[in-house]
Amino acid sequence: MFQLISIVKSLVLTLFIVLLLQVKVGDSTLEERAVFWFRSSPLVRPMQRVVDGGVRVLQQSFGRLTGLFDWSLKGQLRQQPGHRDLNFQLERSRKYIRERAEQVARKVESQLESQNAKAGPSEKNEWEGE
Repeated sequence: MFQLISIVKSLVLTLFIVLLLQVKVGDSTLEERAVFWFRSSPLVRPMQRVVDGGVRVLQQSFGRLTGLFDWSLKGQLRQQPGHRDLNFQLERSRKYIRERAEQVARKVESQLESQNAKAGPSEKNEWEGE
């Protein structure tokens, strides 16, 4: 129960501060004045320089890291769709190709025989010749 009361207190205090900052004094609100003061404060300028430097370091480091990855990846792959060399080759042995050709030939022969059986003995198949 204490936790729920604490959350409600925090919510009420936050809403009060947000509403208070919307009060207009002169031609600007208290929120605008606070933001201007934070940005123009002499303490903020050195901190902003440090943050800007940190952002630059991160950008350059990330750029170099992605550049290294991109270079090593380009060395392994050709960047043409459909023509990528993944150093993987699937080669069929001559024995396998011969066996498959024999299976196909037997299947064709059996289909021709079944067509001849349906056509009757008087008609000849065009594949057998005249």
